[in-house]
This record gives sequence, structure tokens and C-alpha cells, in this order.
Amino acid sequence: MTPVIELVWTSAAGSSAVPGISQPTSFLLGTGAVWTGTYTAISAEVLWPLNGAAGHNIGLIGMFHLFFDDLMPNTLGKPLLER
Repeated sequence: MTPVIELVWTSAAGSSAVPGISQPTSFLLGTGAVWTGTYTAISAEVLWPLNGAAGHNIGLIGMFHLFFDDLMPNTLGKPLLER
């Protein structure tokens, strides 16, 4: 298990380019964990809004990852070029 903590922020680069449109900077804090096995990785993370621009509800994100090079070492796991 690997703990994960990340800070995500979104800010418009040129908000003054479009008059009348205001895009405030939003901040999210993500906390979770990743389990890594031989052939797969599974993670879950809770997203906490840190300001009003990020919203008011807590979110959840997950990931399921297959390592194809380990599942099929004789096909996808082979190097493209060998010496």
C-alpha cells in the first residue's frame, strides 16, 4: 500500500482576455491509497474542496490498472528493438 496526498488547483491563465467572465482559482485536496500487485494496481482517493470555487461536496475517484507487459510478457512485454 502506498499513501497518496495531492493538491490540485485550477486557475485560468488569461481570464482578463474575455471581458465579463470571471474564473476563480479552485483548490482540491486528494487523500487516498494505492495497492500495487504483480499484475494490477487499484487506488481510491477522496477529493476535499478547499475553497468555494471548488464546490461544497466531497468527491471520490478510483483507478484500476492492468500491467499488460506482465500479463503477456512474450507479446506486449518484449522490447520493440533488440541489439
